[in-house]
Amino acid sequence: MALKAVLFGALGVIAETSDIYRQAFNLSFKKHGLDWHWDRSTYERLLFTTSGLRHIQRYAEDVGEELDPGFFAEIHTTKALI
Repeated sequence: MALKAVLFGALGVIAETSDIYRQAFNLSFKKHGLDWHWDRSTYERLLFTTSGLRHIQRYAEDVGEELDPGFFAEIHTTKALI
């Protein structure tokens, strides 16, 4: 049987895309009225946590922000559409 497809499921497997994701997160924060900005070192630290949604939750905890869990999902959805 011949190989029909190869699937990759992680950031940066074929091309380095993490900085594009970081920029999309920053635009999403701005669209939702948050005064958050992830520089490269902050985003790299957050990458030790899996899932973009968890990155947002962890950062909120780190900066002492208490946000509705549904708001985290809205931010994450907006990031995906940017």
